[in-house]
Amino acid sequence: MKTSAQGYTMVELVTVMVLLGILSAIMVPRMLSDPGMAGSAFRADILTALRYAQKTAVSHRRVVWATLNNNSLILQIATTNPAATDAAGACLGAPLPPPDNSSYSSTSATASYTTLPPPLALHFQPNGEITTDCTGATLANQTIVVTAANQNEPVINIVGVTGHVD
Repeated sequence: MKTSAQGYTMVELVTVMVLLGILSAIMVPRMLSDPGMAGSAFRADILTALRYAQKTAVSHRRVVWATLNNNSLILQIATTNPAATDAAGACLGAPLPPPDNSSYSSTSATASYTTLPPPLALHFQPNGEITTDCTGATLANQTIVVTAANQNEPVINIVGVTGHVD
């Protein structure tokens, strides 16, 4: 009794790899130039940055804040605990590097976002709360709407008392 060999032949594997290469060469540039994809990617980047800021604030026992502009987001961390402030009450700190120690900032040329109500910055407190000020006095309950190519992405909800970002 003759048994047949299991698996794929080398010709089949090479054919599949060539087809994947052709598809990726065509589709990846189209996906990156699509403003709708830019909005989805920017929304995911914002969510990731805000969640990272919250986790870092709790784990380092320092205030971490996200400065929000129209189409960019920058993370910073307080250098002391409790956080030092300037005369205007703004936190003093340093840029918060991501886990790979590169400089972190999220920007998009084609996507933008708005916050309701509009804050200047979101402050992630060491106790897990999210506030609109460095001292932690005012809880932030925000909604962030990411827009690209006149198309809204699903909103990002921020619950200040629990620190939940969704």
